[in-house]
Amino acid sequence: MPTILSNTVLGYALITGAVLLAVVIYTIIKLRKQVRKTKEKEERKKNRKE
Repeated sequence: MPTILSNTVLGYALITGAVLLAVVIYTIIKLRKQVRKTKEKEERKKNRKE
């Protein structure tokens, strides 16, 4: 019985870790895209002023 319980806990831990990692990677990608868009907007503003 303890083996089944430890396997279940291990399974949940692996799934939780995988989901957490996926969320972190997704967030980093979104933030990088947002930063890129912001930089492009600033460049456009700079070019208009010149």
